[in-house]
Amino acid sequence: MKKKINSSPLLGFVVISNEIIKLKKSIGYFYREEPESPDDSGWRFFSGDESQDFADDENNFLLYNVSTIVDIEPDVIQYLSLDYPVEVERNHISGKFELIVS
Repeated sequence: MKKKINSSPLLGFVVISNEIIKLKKSIGYFYREEPESPDDSGWRFFSGDESQDFADDENNFLLYNVSTIVDIEPDVIQYLSLDYPVEVERNHISGKFELIVS
């Protein structure tokens, strides 16, 4: 996994799928897990269209400053303060994000 510069001192880095960054797909699903390091926020962002083979290849994901994901999709900001574990998906009818309740 390649690392980008400029981590947020308050939240840390987020992991973003190349489908969002390179293919410009919308965010369809994201979750927060326990961070792997002090610089890791635990947030992982996906388009929701990734195949299992794509998701299994760490080269398809990069670390970015949290401001990158907010610039791409400002509506995620309301979820970024939620503690892990948490999952959020885009409602395909309304287009709005919703918490996944398990």
